[in-house]
Amino acid sequence: MERFIREIIRFPLTLTFDVIQSNLGSFSFKSPLFITSLAVKMSQIAHYLYALQSILSISCLLFLFFTIRNKILQKIKSMSSEQFVLCISLLFLVLIFSFSPLLGDAVFSKRERPELTDHFIPFATYIVFMTPYLFSNHFKFFKRVSYLTVLIFIILNLTIVNLAINSYLNYQGKTYPLVDVQLKYKEDLVNFVANDWKRIYPTEQKVPIEYDLTAGVYNWIEDHGKNVPAKLKYPFTVGRTFDYILLRKHGLRNLEEGIQARSKGKARYVVNYKFEKAPVRPQEKVIYLYFGWLRLSIFS
Repeated sequence: MERFIREIIRFPLTLTFDVIQSNLGSFSFKSPLFITSLAVKMSQIAHYLYALQSILSISCLLFLFFTIRNKILQKIKSMSSEQFVLCISLLFLVLIFSFSPLLGDAVFSKRERPELTDHFIPFATYIVFMTPYLFSNHFKFFKRVSYLTVLIFIILNLTIVNLAINSYLNYQGKTYPLVDVQLKYKEDLVNFVANDWKRIYPTEQKVPIEYDLTAGVYNWIEDHGKNVPAKLKYPFTVGRTFDYILLRKHGLRNLEEGIQARSKGKARYVVNYKFEKAPVRPQEKVIYLYFGWLRLSIFS
């Protein structure tokens, strides 16, 4: 209960600094290869603007509460739908942030579980930037300030996203960037494999494909899959997206579909990242084709 009360009291600080900071940290450091120094600086400026606007909005709400505390029920009945949505959003965040540690889950004020905190960004942003506007009869000056901060905040975020997307699409580095490959390249690779296989074996519906896509990061997937009951046909294997496209678009199946401990070094087709060492086999010819970040090795 002490933690519950503490989180409620601390909520204004959590809303001002922790919610957006968790998102900023996630954005800036999880895929640093895509984030330029300019984008990081702009995201920090956006954070400061958010914090400033948050302080203004919290001040508005506190002032409003102490002004109408004796007429709360009456004011609630006279609220517009937009004001009511804002109040519900605020109540929702207060309850989530206070009850979570009480139930033994993440303490969001300590920036635990930032991937969950990201889901609260729309609520927090709505509250922070809309409060002076929706209660403009009481805070006309804050409303004017909000127009400026909202405009700058939107411009900064659109620019940051554009920089990140361009960096992602044009990445030509030599290190695996810990993000997923564009779906287009996956589809192109699978389409090539399917057409090549049908050309050689037009009646065979099972294709020998090996996926070496753990990159030293996702090795846990195969080990985790061993704990899944066999009746579920072992869904925790690497390369599920490729197998899904292969089956859905071409009616073909991976030869080792439904097997958890898949064999290595025997398949005709091997898929891995171009950032890693190309596979070779003694006394076998190999052709290397590239689809974005992916390398397709064809052995014969």
